[in-house]
This record gives sequence, C-alpha cells and structure tokens, in this order.
Amino acid sequence: MKNNFFIWMLLLAFPLTLSCAKQVEGVEAKNNSTFIKSAEESLMISKEEALEIAKKDAQIAYRDLTIYEVNAEVKENNWYIDYELKNPDLHGGGPHYVISGSTGEIISKRYEQ
Repeated sequence: MKNNFFIWMLLLAFPLTLSCAKQVEGVEAKNNSTFIKSAEESLMISKEEALEIAKKDAQIAYRDLTIYEVNAEVKENNWYIDYELKNPDLHGGGPHYVISGSTGEIISKRYEQ
C-alpha cells in the first residue's frame, strides 16, 4: 500500500513541478527582455540632436544644404550622418560625419566637393 501511495504522489507531483518550472522560465524570459535596449535607446543624444550638430557644421562649409538628402544611422554607439546629393546628375558630394552617441562630439568629418 505504501508503494502505491508513493507512486501516486510522484505521478501527481511531477506534472505540477513541470508546470512551475515553465512558469519560472517564462518570467525569466520576460525579465531578460526588459534589459535589452535598441542601439538608439542606449545613446545619450538623440537622432535629432546629432542631425543638428552636423547641420551647424555643414552650413559653415556648404551654406545651402537643401540639395542634399540627409541619412543618419547608429553604428557602434555613434551616429553616422551622410549628406548625399538629391540629384544624381550633379557631381561632387556633401559632408559626412561620425558623431559620438554619448557626448555629441564630432569624432570625424569629411567633405566631398
């Protein structure tokens, strides 16, 4: 009789144990996702701030920036901002910047004319 009781207890307890393990696993997965941030969220300066920094510098060298399309992307926690000519028939190019995502400092710049 004791053996039967023990077997029934195991049979009842085992699924309950698995159920609890799955719930804990789910909670851990939810908690882990809250700590994952996108590249933009981990930066201290926003895209708009980086674009404004680049624009202020570019206007000194180029004055009129309306002929350029501006592209900004994050790589390795820095903003890469490129001014590309809108008209493909024009020759030359615009300024290209690498701006620190944490300080807003211009790390590098290159002018194409």
